[in-house]
Amino acid sequence: MPGGGDEDHKMSDVGGADSGDSGSDDDDSSSSSDEEVEVGEQDMSRLMQLEAALEANPNQYDTHLEYIELLRKCRLRERLRAARERMHGVFPLNERQWLAWLGDEMDAARAPGDLERIRALYGRAVKDYLSVEIWAGYLEFLHQMDRDVAAHSPTGAAAFRAAAEEALQAAGLHLSEGARVWAAFRTYEQEGLDAADTASKDQQRDRVRALWQRQLAVPLAGGEELLAEYEAWEEAVGKGAVPEHVRKAAGKAQAAASLRAAHEAAVGGERPADAALLAAYLAYIKLEQAQGDPARVQAVFERAVAAFPVTAELWQQYASYLEKTVKIPAVVDAVYGRALRNCPWVGAMWGRALRALERGAGGGGGEAAHAAMYEAALKAGLQGPEDYMEVILARADFLRRRLPPAPADAADADAGAAAAPVRMFFSSASDLMAQYFPDYADKALRLPGYWAHVEAFVLRDAAAARGVWEGVVKGLLGRHYETWAAYVAMERSLRALTQARGVYRRAWSRKLEAGGQLALCYDWLRFEREEGSAEDLQAAHLKVEPILEGATAAAAAATDSHALAVARAAVQQAPKLSKEEVAAMRRANDPNFGKASKAKPAKKRDRGAADGDGEGDAAGPSKRSKAPAGKQGPQQQQQQQQQQQQPAAVAEAMEEDGAAATNGQPEQQQQQQQQQQQQQEQGAGGEGAAAGPRPVYNDAHTAFVKGMGQAVGEEDLRALFSDIPGLKEIRVAREHEGAHASRGFAYVEFETSEGVAAAAAKSGAEVNGRTLDISRSRPPRGPDDHTAFVKGLGHDVGEADLRTLLGGAPGGIRGVRIPKDETGRSK
Repeated sequence: MPGGGDEDHKMSDVGGADSGDSGSDDDDSSSSSDEEVEVGEQDMSRLMQLEAALEANPNQYDTHLEYIELLRKCRLRERLRAARERMHGVFPLNERQWLAWLGDEMDAARAPGDLERIRALYGRAVKDYLSVEIWAGYLEFLHQMDRDVAAHSPTGAAAFRAAAEEALQAAGLHLSEGARVWAAFRTYEQEGLDAADTASKDQQRDRVRALWQRQLAVPLAGGEELLAEYEAWEEAVGKGAVPEHVRKAAGKAQAAASLRAAHEAAVGGERPADAALLAAYLAYIKLEQAQGDPARVQAVFERAVAAFPVTAELWQQYASYLEKTVKIPAVVDAVYGRALRNCPWVGAMWGRALRALERGAGGGGGEAAHAAMYEAALKAGLQGPEDYMEVILARADFLRRRLPPAPADAADADAGAAAAPVRMFFSSASDLMAQYFPDYADKALRLPGYWAHVEAFVLRDAAAARGVWEGVVKGLLGRHYETWAAYVAMERSLRALTQARGVYRRAWSRKLEAGGQLALCYDWLRFEREEGSAEDLQAAHLKVEPILEGATAAAAAATDSHALAVARAAVQQAPKLSKEEVAAMRRANDPNFGKASKAKPAKKRDRGAADGDGEGDAAGPSKRSKAPAGKQGPQQQQQQQQQQQQPAAVAEAMEEDGAAATNGQPEQQQQQQQQQQQQQEQGAGGEGAAAGPRPVYNDAHTAFVKGMGQAVGEEDLRALFSDIPGLKEIRVAREHEGAHASRGFAYVEFETSEGVAAAAAKSGAEVNGRTLDISRSRPPRGPDDHTAFVKGLGHDVGEADLRTLLGGAPGGIRGVRIPKDETGRSK
């Protein structure tokens, strides 16, 4: 990068003897054709290789250097100039590279127009890095090569003075080398004094005197010698003694130079750009900041970034200092622009530059410039997701601040038009991050959280905000507690408590990473304490209690593994109580037990939820059997036992909030899902619901409807199936007997199987915004004596491992089914 280079050309060559590149007499102009130059076959072959490499990738710094050096060797001036222009379009050039370019151009200059091109080239050269050598050479070039300047005409003198003042502002504070610029300025003015006529002599003398006194007040090396020279000059022009205020100013400047002498020695000379030099510059900068002169701080920063052009932290400190002290947008933006040319891969730099550009444009203006910088950042070769995130968030902030106040009606046409660019940006930025970094999980949720916040609270579109979160929880971030917690936090901020509770009901049983499931369970209980009713709190507690107990046991295991082993053995050896025995024990300890049962049937806990993998409430007898409690036949008992053994994660993967589609599911999975939902519905009735005879249903004439949510009720289904003859009964599954809240699925019974087929044909119909999935009811079959259930698998255990483990079983293995979550990982 621009820290060094092999091109070298001393400025003493300016206007001097031929340096070897242009000694032939037949070079009549700088535009002589390269076709007249003979190039060796080997060099031409290498030139073609380098050109092809740069055409394929123009960001190869070393290739540019080699190409330019070979063109110089071959004296192909037109192509050399074009090669340098191309390199400068991608990279800033250091002092050596600029001096070589300027020297080559001056050696080849023949026509008057060449001088103007060289003047413009100097103007570009001083903008990349601070270089006293280039500034001094620029003033020397003007002094010697510009006829108006050399003649001290009013126009020429004004042009030289403007250039000299610019040079003093940039390099005049350089403690060890700045005196060169002052001397060049004084030399020119002294020539004007010597050539001035009597009428203008006094005015010109005052100009020279002012330059002496200005320089004496600046801390520079050689201050004592400079004062002696000034005294001699005053005696020569006839004034005599130096004014006292000038001596005092010179004394202060010399003291300031002495204060900085040690720091100047540490950074001066030809030192390697290593950690010691960087530390010396940082100490020097700290000293200047303590002295409180922004111009001198800026001068040392310029010297530091010239020595360490690709040290991003140094550029950031420089720009930050200017933002805090100088606060001039043009100055700040110029430094950021140079920093980005040197460190284009640093996303934080692009982000700060975008924000500075926004502030300088007056808070929201400059859309075209801001958009152009954003696009340039995406093409600059950013290194990682954090770099892209810095750039994306800076652009998102800009677009969000440009939004007008949202109207009360989010469906307003003007509001939608204003929101379209913001939504399009968030969507494209999310797609970009997913494409470039598919495994990146930003648990801080900076991008999706920001998007949802803008939708909910800036654009006032809660439905769109929920759509953002729905997309997030179904992706990689759905495995993290922070995502679900943020989703709930938004719903609570909107005071949408029903929706917040629905999020908890969907998420509590998920196996979240880093203990997130336990944290979410505690959050749910706190939510219900703060927002819900006593019944809501009890329902939540019944669901999460097995998980909390498991966490307590795990904590005990961490402290006393022996006690845990004893406890597990005791649990395994404990006698299994029947439901009648459990009811008798509760009745003996609670006088109100019978009354409570009659008033409101108690919910049973789903044994499948004990492992935190399911969402059901109970695991009672199959609803289809309708057999009285305690009088189950062998088939019903086997079905219940099989249901308790099924991993609830399978049900979770197949049904989420009652809305997951079943298209393409194997028949066995659909039967398992329907079995669980049937048993959840039956279990929701509590113990009281199990008493008495139950009706018998004909599964062959029953359709199963799911995906209803809370928006679709019995009357909606009746209207949907009104055109099908033989509609017999609609049974919507409720949370518990007598409750209004639907569990999101229903059974629709017809007189004939043809009615079921007609109902299934309506699968995919949209009712009240919900897409329904309708299929023929598949009652659960009996247990499979040829299937073994294996639990406790880690994420790394696959089908091959199980086949190796169980391959010696009699009869062999017919198949292995491993439940997967929405990301494809084993549950």
